[in-house]
Amino acid sequence: MGTEQRHPVAGCGQRLHGWAERHRRAILWSVVGLMAAGAALVSRLPMREDIDTMLPRRPAGLAEDFRLLQKAPFSRRIVISIERPAELPVQDLLAATDALRAALGPPLFSRVASGPGEEAGLGWLFWLGTHVPYLAEEADYRQLEDSIAPDALRRTLDDAYRRLVSPEGLAMAKLVQGDPLDWRLLALRKLGQVNMIPNVRLEDGHFVTADRRHALILAETAIPVTDFRRGQALVEALDAAIREQVPAPLHATVLSAHRYSVANARAARRDLVVVLVGSTLGLAMLFLVFLRSWQGFFVFLIPLCGLLAAALGTALVFRPISAITLGFGAVLLGISVDFGLHVYFALRQGGDQAGRIMASLTRPLLLCGLTTMAAFGVLLGSALPGQQQLALFAMVGLATAMVLALGVLPLLIRPGRETALPWRPDGPRSRHRRLIGGLWAALLLGCALASTRLQVSGDLQALGVRPPEAIQSEARIEKTWGTIRGRTLLFSQGSDLEEALQRNDQVLALLNASGSADQAISLAAILPSRASQQERLDRWRAFWGSGRLERFRQDLGQAARQAGFAPAAFDRFLQTVAEPPPIYDIEALRAVGFADLVDAMVVIDAPGALVVSLAPSAAVEPLRGVLPEGVRPVSQALLQAGLSRAIRQDFTRFLVLALLLVGGLLLLVLRDVRLAAIAMVPVLSGILFMFGAMGVLGLSLNLFSLVAPILILGVGVDYGVFMLHHATAGDELPTRRAVLVSGLTTLVGFGVLVLAKHPALHAIGTAVVLGLVAALAAALLVVPVLAPRRTELQP
Repeated sequence: MGTEQRHPVAGCGQRLHGWAERHRRAILWSVVGLMAAGAALVSRLPMREDIDTMLPRRPAGLAEDFRLLQKAPFSRRIVISIERPAELPVQDLLAATDALRAALGPPLFSRVASGPGEEAGLGWLFWLGTHVPYLAEEADYRQLEDSIAPDALRRTLDDAYRRLVSPEGLAMAKLVQGDPLDWRLLALRKLGQVNMIPNVRLEDGHFVTADRRHALILAETAIPVTDFRRGQALVEALDAAIREQVPAPLHATVLSAHRYSVANARAARRDLVVVLVGSTLGLAMLFLVFLRSWQGFFVFLIPLCGLLAAALGTALVFRPISAITLGFGAVLLGISVDFGLHVYFALRQGGDQAGRIMASLTRPLLLCGLTTMAAFGVLLGSALPGQQQLALFAMVGLATAMVLALGVLPLLIRPGRETALPWRPDGPRSRHRRLIGGLWAALLLGCALASTRLQVSGDLQALGVRPPEAIQSEARIEKTWGTIRGRTLLFSQGSDLEEALQRNDQVLALLNASGSADQAISLAAILPSRASQQERLDRWRAFWGSGRLERFRQDLGQAARQAGFAPAAFDRFLQTVAEPPPIYDIEALRAVGFADLVDAMVVIDAPGALVVSLAPSAAVEPLRGVLPEGVRPVSQALLQAGLSRAIRQDFTRFLVLALLLVGGLLLLVLRDVRLAAIAMVPVLSGILFMFGAMGVLGLSLNLFSLVAPILILGVGVDYGVFMLHHATAGDELPTRRAVLVSGLTTLVGFGVLVLAKHPALHAIGTAVVLGLVAALAAALLVVPVLAPRRTELQP
């Protein structure tokens, strides 16, 4: 860098400029045509507004957890709670519930239920009574044995007869005839283990609370939570139906994941406009203050062209492109404009020999571009598709800006000798070397100590927009109907439904053994596997063997006669005891009115089947080591812990790899360890200051701010390279002003992200601004102090 001989790259730069001058008209018209075509194509790019691209695809276990959560059937369920004031009759509440249920239908809503379903009638009660042989577990047989004792039979049948002769007895005749001993109550307790809404009761075929002040509607939709456009249509249709069908003083509260996704999408779109407009205006103001020439407009076009090329290049590989990635366009504007600024200031203040000036600039510009792209390039190996998009977006944009700055911009800037900010490297550096060096070392030491307080967060809820009204609705519904928070989802997977159900049975057995089954929600309570049903049927037949069935037949007949029943009143019941109905499947449950229940906990797709159970996280934790193969526990705590580990590992890996790549490039070009280390001073200063400031301010490193150190590395090394080149090469180019304005433009690009409402963009902006301030200060103040004098580099 500091030798007298012209480097081969400098000669290439001068020849490139000469060739461009000879083809000036063709080059400029080609650029104009490509810009117009690029703008038209970018305006039609499909965008993805959700955070799915920021969910990890590695490690495999963590990616599998997110995949399972997205497949959970109840993730698309919408809960609507309608409340009435105390003075309003309950009939008005139920009428409004029916009206709203009728208003919600295809194509937005695939199924809507406000109760067990009129088509089920009392059939499900009869069904439960006749299928006790398949539902009773070993612990239930003591109750069965007690219920068939002669004294218990007499008491039960006497009570049944009194109910039959009461005014409402006619409706109960078939129920008593089919289940005179109320064995269905045992099955009803099993049904309670499948109830995902703790406080629900039944009132005239409707889901209500015990105080009858609230009614419940459960709606399902095929629209994925990540589909913003159809999700927005669903939310708007639901709100319109509520306004029409739920009149005051009734009040409807809605809990839906679609509301959160729509809020996130709207925030991302709003931020995209605010960020791009804000950064554009900020850059324009800086250009007016520092460039003070209409020719500065051409510098401004460089990052815009880079932005168009970056969007198109990324969309060719990743489709649709993430709105969060496009929001990064403001940052790219601030970074890629640096190349144009260096060319502009050098041409306007370096004399009238454009070829000589470009020869001097080509080498540091290429080095800066390559090191910055190398820093971003490590993110191509990220487990997050969003970070891969961001890496490609930055690399394409930076490469485009660098090519335009070297090849096209010199054709538009008239060389001259405008007044520059004079800066003599040997002046202030000599007088303040110890003071600046000491303050810098002390600051880095303090930042290193403060960075030990930096935390890594895997909390996904903190990464999305959570509207206050949606949070209030969630709290209100949980207070009214109960909550399933603090539970772990247990996904039992199988090649078919039978295998998944067998594993689900084993899960419930483990919870039973640990004493936590009464707090669990498991379909195994009413839909055991065929293998489990066969075992229970064998146990049932063994129970009634050895003459017990015949004794029971005689005892029941005697108790029935004494109670006043006809001799053959319970023949059908006895036949069911002796010969239970066939083993049943999921379709049998759907047929008797349990379709909503089973479909909320079962997924059957091409790869196999999935059955979901829920249990308290505290109960699942001791069982994690003994869960059957194919059963995977997923909870918010487990996800956060896994995500935090993944972030920590990625952060270390990416930062080390980026430092090695950038450091290797510097050594390869500069061929001097000392010079390479000095060029890295802004990088180390920025990263350490960012970590220290985040630790002091209580900010965490998350999925989005993880990219901040890479950004600091890519930008900081540019500042270091140019300031080192200026100090050692001895040229008269206005490098200090170019670095200062470059830093300010980058700060503007990142600064507007701090104003973003979406936590993703805000997290990146806050973290990077902290590091950029330190990197820029270190480049302007510390690098000149540490850089060797030009005479020290000469042989």
